[in-house]
Amino acid sequence: MELEHLAFKLFIAPPPEATVAALVPVFHSWITAGSAEELLIDVADYRHVPEGPGVVLIGFRADYSLDHSGGRWGIRYYRKAPLAGGNLDRLLHAARATLNACRRLQADSRLSGGIRLDGHEFEIQVCDRLLAPNTASAQQEFTAELAPFLERFLRGGPYRLTYDNDPRSLLATRVTSEYIFELDHSLS
Repeated sequence: MELEHLAFKLFIAPPPEATVAALVPVFHSWITAGSAEELLIDVADYRHVPEGPGVVLIGFRADYSLDHSGGRWGIRYYRKAPLAGGNLDRLLHAARATLNACRRLQADSRLSGGIRLDGHEFEIQVCDRLLAPNTASAQQEFTAELAPFLERFLRGGPYRLTYDNDPRSLLATRVTSEYIFELDHSLS
């Protein structure tokens, strides 16, 4: 299974509305500063959509967002363009990009400390139904592909994977771990 078009979402504590509103100018400043690894293009505000994508920073190869899909707040990185390397490389890249974005947001004084990492739960999604349909066999294959990444990311600690079995949903798993990862978490 080739894992392309990955989304990685780190769950956070529900942010105050003032933090969510302040995110629009923060994301615009990321565009003007040109300080991200990806070429960033625009900001879309979907705060009016219940349990929706929230505030999205649109990039050429990847998007970042303060996401509220599924009723859970999180910092989400979505890789749209192919990335060289194997599946482990792609998963590590997505995790690093998400951690870096979360780190930047948490440190930004304009957000008044409203971004607080959950630290023991995240979600990985394959946003391509053709390459990865949400079936039992694809879930098994995805689990096998995730194992080396999860071993590294969670430092060998125990974890639990939860899948949504609705075939209309994208292939995704929620990872819950006893290991608490911090924003300074190293993936080297």
